Amino acid sequence: MLKNYFAKIKEGLYLRIGFIFSLLFFSCLFFPEHIFAETFSIGPTDTLGLINAINQANSNGTSDIINLSPNSTYELTTFNNDDNTYSKSGLPVVTSEIVINGNESTISRNSVKRFRILAVKTPGKLTLNNITISQGYSDNLNYGGGGVFNLDGTLIINESVISNNNAESGGGGGIWVLSNLPTSIIKSKISNNSVGQDGSGGGLHKRGLGLMEVNDSEIAENYARNNGGAIYSYQTGEIILQNTEISNNSAENNGGAIYNYMGTISIDNSTLSGNKATLQTS
Repeated sequence: MLKNYFAKIKEGLYLRIGFIFSLLFFSCLFFPEHIFAETFSIGPTDTLGLINAINQANSNGTSDIINLSPNSTYELTTFNNDDNTYSKSGLPVVTSEIVINGNESTISRNSVKRFRILAVKTPGKLTLNNITISQGYSDNLNYGGGGVFNLDGTLIINESVISNNNAESGGGGGIWVLSNLPTSIIKSKISNNSVGQDGSGGGLHKRGLGLMEVNDSEIAENYARNNGGAIYSYQTGEIILQNTEISNNSAENNGGAIYNYMGTISIDNSTLSGNKATLQTS
């Protein structure tokens, strides 16, 4: 009787092991990108290594993680690509699911050449964690985004800084979004970005139907030559601002803080102060 009891336990154990292996097999078969995500560790100041990692992540068919070295600076001295429509970017355009963990590092442009830092295109999904994006410059007349340009992908910015980036008439000195997919900005700071010529949206330029959520963040000291010192919103997508400070932004025309040309903006438990617009009459 005792022998039969242990035999049943053994049989049940085999069945459970078989079930677990079957589950792993089918998970690998149908969801390989979530099982075999590759991790790249980039050495200090190794900009070429970062470029190569993004290229490989775009081509390997998995979701990938790129870890930058702590407190390092990755300088871009030339553009990586030149799209005739959307202009130049210093890093390869993100077209897959990539998480970049900055570990308090900075990616910046150090060149007389003008190009933005990052761009995302479908089916790309880019997550930036604990990183600074700075000194990007978009001179495209229609598509801005000196720091980050999101054409039609998914963008998540978490505990990061987007600062000291520039754009011209395309707008969006810090970030430019056209996507119908969501954009999330969490516990981040967008500051000291600017747009010249007739550009709008010194910090953020939002187009498209996708939801943009800004939570627990700060948008400050941005400048627009036209409208929307901090944020410019166009088309019918929704922007939700929660627990966010919008301060000391300025525009030469309308909307020192926010200019909503078309769409919905919800503001909850947030502060707007020290923003200024000076309507140009001549």
